[in-house]
Amino acid sequence: MGESIQTLHEEYERLSKIPLEGRTDELNQSLRYYAAATAEATVPTRIRQWISNAEKLEQFVAEHSRMPRENSRKRAAKPKRERSLADWVRYQRRIEEKLCDYQARRLEMIEGFTWDPRRS
Repeated sequence: MGESIQTLHEEYERLSKIPLEGRTDELNQSLRYYAAATAEATVPTRIRQWISNAEKLEQFVAEHSRMPRENSRKRAAKPKRERSLADWVRYQRRIEEKLCDYQARRLEMIEGFTWDPRRS
């Protein structure tokens, strides 16, 4: 959690200068997420939505000083926003291996986020 968004974006700013022929597919994917986060390019809706969800999660954590609760016996009693964010976080954990470096590092910057919620 020691990394800041500014540090991450500075790194991807440097990486964006690598010529296309010198980039891996993984780097190109991470650069698309970086571009969406910094509003520097037109990117697919899916990527913009992911960035938006990460920002909503950060806002929730800032407001409530905790991650959205995923497991609850009274799930329906939880506010829709919290349920939606909890579902999104659970899905990110499930697809961890499919996330690009930028996505994984961006999630790890969010206070309270862990890949294994049982260890939080």
